[in-house]
Amino acid sequence: REQLQQADAQAQSEAWTEAVDTLAGSYDDWSESQTYLHIVARHDTVDDAEAMYRRAIAFGETEELSEFHAELSDLRDQLRLIAEMEALNIRNVL
Repeated sequence: REQLQQADAQAQSEAWTEAVDTLAGSYDDWSESQTYLHIVARHDTVDDAEAMYRRAIAFGETEELSEFHAELSDLRDQLRLIAEMEALNIRNVL
């Protein structure tokens, strides 16, 4: 999530190449966890995050600041939801 905040800040500064590169690095990290996440998380939740990454990258490449910012915000929320879902607690066990 830190990389997403960094990409957002770079886009706000109009450093679009750096923003897209940072987001691509975050996506690479995300991709490495795909197999594990498909085992422990709901598939639609993981698929939604995947789609959000792709949309955010597209908005970054076209330098659409408001759409890029909104997509990153949604993506941060989605990643937080996935992290909560995989946490061991009574709500997730039941």
